[in-house]
Amino acid sequence: MGLGVVLLFWGAAILIASAGVAGVLAGVVYWVERRRGRVRKRWLVAAAALPFLLMVYVGGVFAAYAVWCEAVRDVDLGIGDSFRVPLGNGYSLMMIDTSEQAVILGPRGEQSHFGLNRVGSNGNVVAGEDEHGFFLVNVRQHTDTSVESKTELQRQLSYLGIGELQLLPPDEFYVRHRWGAVDGVAAAVIGIPPLAALFLFGVRFARSQRGARGVEVNRPA
Repeated sequence: MGLGVVLLFWGAAILIASAGVAGVLAGVVYWVERRRGRVRKRWLVAAAALPFLLMVYVGGVFAAYAVWCEAVRDVDLGIGDSFRVPLGNGYSLMMIDTSEQAVILGPRGEQSHFGLNRVGSNGNVVAGEDEHGFFLVNVRQHTDTSVESKTELQRQLSYLGIGELQLLPPDEFYVRHRWGAVDGVAAAVIGIPPLAALFLFGVRFARSQRGARGVEVNRPA
């Protein structure tokens, strides 16, 4: 799947979910109002429209988050299809669909080290193990060297003044470098306001029902 297909899928899923919530919310409002003996159109309209307005909000905030991820952090959008985190100086770890398809992506978009099993980076070098053995990429000098063994890899790292570099499976490396506290804040900004808006709608509607009962009790004969 391409990114466009993934975006269409999530857009359709959110639209269907919004329609479902709107139907349930409007149905509850109609049922409660009908039991009170009157159906106020403004509450029905608000119940039907609110989920779609919240959908627009979620889409707008996510679009801003996506631009920040791509333009500033150089990571994927976090919605599937492809997975990407930077390794330094234009290099990235990229996985398409699954971690079994992990590769090193160069500054000009070139792909290398297919069958990547483990990878590590400190911003100056990228080291790892692919289907052919160990390798060392100097991202400053743009050199890519095959290494005979892990011992030899460590020797070359020591020569460069680098201590032992932890090599991780691609999916674990991705998780450690993709998600952080800022992404948690972004998720909260995307998710909490819609939930709060639905809660406040429920509170205001419940209060309107109490007010309506008061009017009915005090109505002159």
